[in-house]
Amino acid sequence: METAIKHRILTGSEAREKKDELVAHLQKPGGQGMANLSKHFAGDSKFRKLADVQGYIDYNEVYEVKYKNGDANYSYMLNDPKSTEQVFYNVVFKKRGSYSKSVVIKYEMDPLFAQEYNAEKSGLENFKGIISFEILDVDAGFDCGDEPNINIPVSGGSGPGNSGGSGGGGGSSGGGSGGSGGSGGSGGSSGSGGSGYYYNQDLVNAKYLALMIQAAQNTGPDDSGWTKIHKSPRNLRTGAVDPKPVDPSSPCGGEDEIGIIEPILTPHEKNCEALKRMTKNLPNNANKTRNSINTLKGTTSDTKEHGYGYSDSEDPLELQLAAGSDIELEVPTGGDIWGASHTHPDVATTEVTPMFSIADIYMLGKIANDYVPSANQSKDYSKFVFTLTVKGGLNGTETFAVKIDNWTVFRSFCITYSNMTLEEKNTERLNLKRRYLKTSKSPSSDAYLIDLFKYMNEKNYGGFSIYKANDDLSQWDRQVFNPATNIITPMPCN
Repeated sequence: METAIKHRILTGSEAREKKDELVAHLQKPGGQGMANLSKHFAGDSKFRKLADVQGYIDYNEVYEVKYKNGDANYSYMLNDPKSTEQVFYNVVFKKRGSYSKSVVIKYEMDPLFAQEYNAEKSGLENFKGIISFEILDVDAGFDCGDEPNINIPVSGGSGPGNSGGSGGGGGSSGGGSGGSGGSGGSGGSSGSGGSGYYYNQDLVNAKYLALMIQAAQNTGPDDSGWTKIHKSPRNLRTGAVDPKPVDPSSPCGGEDEIGIIEPILTPHEKNCEALKRMTKNLPNNANKTRNSINTLKGTTSDTKEHGYGYSDSEDPLELQLAAGSDIELEVPTGGDIWGASHTHPDVATTEVTPMFSIADIYMLGKIANDYVPSANQSKDYSKFVFTLTVKGGLNGTETFAVKIDNWTVFRSFCITYSNMTLEEKNTERLNLKRRYLKTSKSPSSDAYLIDLFKYMNEKNYGGFSIYKANDDLSQWDRQVFNPATNIITPMPCN
């Protein structure tokens, strides 16, 4: 394989075009790509047909590694329902001339590393865990039809380790430091996203080599196609501990370089900063978003919802009731709309949901998914918000906000929900509502929050957090639920 000339992140129409190429490859006559990929979703009760599969392939960002001879590898986030805060999946689409191959790569983090990674205390350059490969489909003329056929252990460190012995379960390679803000090569930029890695399939199969991470670089001349990558650009590589077993004539014996689309994380601190900006008390009541939420406090005794929508280009827009409804609002999405606030009627006089509904949680995902950032800008997932103001608490009303922690995990929930039939969505709504009704007119919304957290945990719906504001909206606290004790502990935004 020739030295890579260009790493870049594709977005917009370019990313959509590359997803369409991947889908065409997976759906080719006589191929098994789509059927093999569908096996990832067979355990999802909402998965029904092969056509559903392409909806799980995310094209918000596609990582391109392009070689001088025109060959290329494209990496996509796969929103597999089995994704967790420890596990994420990529689909890689390899193009060699007119031939193609598609592969699913599973990245399973060690629990301690996952905790550090999700808190942004450690980056992917220190990855500890297991990486595994699964071929979806390969064209008959593709030079190397194989992929590493073992689970590859990765132990973060500073250099390659020894290879495992025969049947020895894998050697431990270091995750060589990628540095922070590494250069993107001649004229390249470091910035915010992806990673890449080299591997030699023969060496991985024969020597049980683990992978290591180093800085990604453009090795060719700079051009206008360079795009910043979120987080520090990095490469995950295999160290050639003993290159002698490699047959240079083997089509799988050379190095291959692949990008990694990492989970999009929004740490507590970034969510806090966004919430504090949203409700900051400015001179002369100049913060119109804050004013709109304060206005909603006076409407919580009504028998219908009230709300406002927020966008980059306009003042808060008062929301209207959905067509055919006397209670529920229509919440617009798309364009530069980044959030909304709404109320639920008083639980003392109605049987309307007293806390966030499943549809409310999903609405945050729809707002984030449909948002269109400015040209050459990536989405900042800390920006998106959906708030709820309800009657309750010592001061008469309480205001909550749902925020995204892990877009990969959260989007998996959103896809599952959007694939439900109307009847299934109604069943979800009623199941949660019954729990709220059992709690029955609690003087504090914390009891309803516990119902919500327990339900979402049971359904394995995650990737989000809920924050609670104080009465004057000057302080927000993340509501941290402990399922072992059924206790909520506030984590203040400092």
